[in-house]
Amino acid sequence: MRTPIFSVDGKTSIKDCAKLMLKNNISSLIVNKDNDEYGIITKSDLVKKFYTKQTKKKSDIKIHDT
Repeated sequence: MRTPIFSVDGKTSIKDCAKLMLKNNISSLIVNKDNDEYGIITKSDLVKKFYTKQTKKKSDIKIHDT
């Protein structure tokens, strides 16, 4: 049995990513940009995003390039 791979466009909102992950019971999504794999978003990323949104200003959030 194979697990399907889910992907989203780089312009997909965090909220829509979370909905897709919950609906399909998956823990990560491939992020595409210009039809190429650009990155990955995980449940851990979402937890961090929502947690920091409640506890920090946007200017305090560090962004790491991959």
